[in-house]
Amino acid sequence: MPNTLTPAEQVSFVQSLLRTQSMLQWQTELDAFCAFMVDNRVRSFLEIGAATGRLSLYFKDVLQLEKVAACDIWHSPLLKAAHVEFFHGDHHDPAYPEWRARLGHVDMVFIDADHETGFRRDYEIERAFPHSFIAFHDIANKAYPALARFWESEVTGDKRTFVNTDTSLRFGVPPVAFPFATWQTFDDLVADCGYACGIGVVKPAPSSD
Repeated sequence: MPNTLTPAEQVSFVQSLLRTQSMLQWQTELDAFCAFMVDNRVRSFLEIGAATGRLSLYFKDVLQLEKVAACDIWHSPLLKAAHVEFFHGDHHDPAYPEWRARLGHVDMVFIDADHETGFRRDYEIERAFPHSFIAFHDIANKAYPALARFWESEVTGDKRTFVNTDTSLRFGVPPVAFPFATWQTFDDLVADCGYACGIGVVKPAPSSD
C-alpha cells in the first residue's frame, strides 16, 4: 500500500484493488512461501492487514486450510462471502486481544498492516498468542526501510526469507495493469519499491519477559 495514506484513503485504495483481480505479491515470493507452509504442515492462517482478502482466500483454497481468519479496518466483501472469521477494526484496538484469544492457536500469522511504525506493536501482540510462525510482508521493499531494519535487527528466532530476484517478472499475481495506485508505470513502482516485497518468516525465540 502506498505510504502516508489516511485511514479513509486506505479504505478507498483497498476498494480499488477489488477491480484489479490481483494479489499484491511477486510470484516467486508467493510460491516459495506457499511451499514453506506445505513443508511445515500449516493448517491455519491469520492475516493482519487483509485488504481485499485475496491472499487469505488463495491459501485457503490452495492449501485446503482448516482455519482462516483475518483482521482489517475494512471488511472485504470477498471475505464476507467466504465466511472467513474476521476482526473488523485496527489490530491495536483494545477489543482485539479477546477476539484473538478465542481464535486459539494459529500456525501462520501473516502481518501486512502498518509498514511505517505499527509493525513492532503488531509483532508484540501476536507473540503473546499461541502460534507456530509469524511472517512479515515487505521486508525487502525499498519503500519501507524501517520495517527492513526491524526484521534484520530486532526479530529473533529461526528465520527464513523469500525475496524475488527475477527482474523479468511483473508485479502482482496476476500482474497488475498500469497506471496503478500512485504509479503511472511499472518502472515508477520499481523506482519506489524495487523488484521485491520480501516475505520473512520466523519461529520466534522464547520471550525473555
